[in-house]
Amino acid sequence: RPRIADRQLPLDLDHTVPESRLLTDLQAFERNLDATILRKRLEFQEAKGAIGSGSTQRTLRIFVSNTVANQAHQMDEDTADTTTKSTQPIDPDSLPVPSWTLKIEGRLLDMPYAKKTTQTCKFTSFFDSVVVELLRDPRNYPSANANQPPGEQSQITEWKRTEDQANVDGFEVKRCGDVDVPVRIILTPRSPTDRFQLSQDLASVLALVDPVITQLWHYIRHHKLQSPADPQRIIGDDALQRLFGVKEWSFPLVSHLLRPHLLPPEPVVIEYTVRVNPDAGDSTTGTGQQYVSPLVYDLQVEVDDLVRSRAYGYHKSATVHHQIAHLDDQLTTVIRNIQNAQQKRAFLTQFSQDPAQFIHRWVESQARELDAISQERSDLTEVARRANYFHESWVDEAVQYYL
Repeated sequence: RPRIADRQLPLDLDHTVPESRLLTDLQAFERNLDATILRKRLEFQEAKGAIGSGSTQRTLRIFVSNTVANQAHQMDEDTADTTTKSTQPIDPDSLPVPSWTLKIEGRLLDMPYAKKTTQTCKFTSFFDSVVVELLRDPRNYPSANANQPPGEQSQITEWKRTEDQANVDGFEVKRCGDVDVPVRIILTPRSPTDRFQLSQDLASVLALVDPVITQLWHYIRHHKLQSPADPQRIIGDDALQRLFGVKEWSFPLVSHLLRPHLLPPEPVVIEYTVRVNPDAGDSTTGTGQQYVSPLVYDLQVEVDDLVRSRAYGYHKSATVHHQIAHLDDQLTTVIRNIQNAQQKRAFLTQFSQDPAQFIHRWVESQARELDAISQERSDLTEVARRANYFHESWVDEAVQYYL
């Protein structure tokens, strides 16, 4: 990247081009602006460290429900209506297959006294994976895929996060069946910050969950485990030696020692039963499907602070930094062209005022530079001043060669 000095105009250019002062003033303003932005960024980072990880706790309300269609009690009502209108018997094979649809939805609850805004965080943005496991006999529900074990496709439905996948507000799982089905829903939380579950050994030492490294440092300081000769050298007590399996270590390596004891967070498991028989409180949808009243679960999740994410999103924007670097390169090229043009103008101006004297000074300057570059040539000139230098054997060969 070009240096700042490469983007500065020559100091004496304003005598020739008065308008160049405008660029000089703009560059001074840019330096003041950069200093202000840097100071505010440092203040922002300091405030971030004071208030925590930059995320807030919100309540995600999860709704689990199901609808049923073409069930026996529904078909009985339809059959009764059809029988009263027609005297022809009904073929059982012509009846539609009973089915049910499991629905999993979620939304963030508004914070108390907060201004209502458009929902920006969808349900799947809080999870890395969602697994729906149907607890029914797989022998009665064969798989539609011949390459899978019997019942596997019908038993487990899994969603995993991918890079290019858009977030959604919920899922639907539809299956055929006319009996109640127990369901286990496994949700793997996704956190904007690195969160882990501690192993039992590490939790017994720290008796805390978060933050791990900070609390471990407090533990070391409290028990005076630093080496007197090297403060970065840690001499473990009995508990830490059993935990890490080493007696001494350097504190910068603590993250490597902690890694085996940092486990993924436990998933959230929801038990639900898909009911195909209606209750008094259930209702019927406009499409004829009967809607079973949902069960509601509240889950605490972490949400990025909007102001913080916008501020850091600007500084981390690769597009903005690329544009600034490209403009700096263009400015450096223009400044170099101006410097070359100014040197050419000064050269020709001095030549036009006194050509003979200018050529004389220019030749002397070139000679001095040549002598400085070729020191051996200066030594040869000093040797050539002596007469015996030309009586050496090489003189005859040189005369024959050049004649």
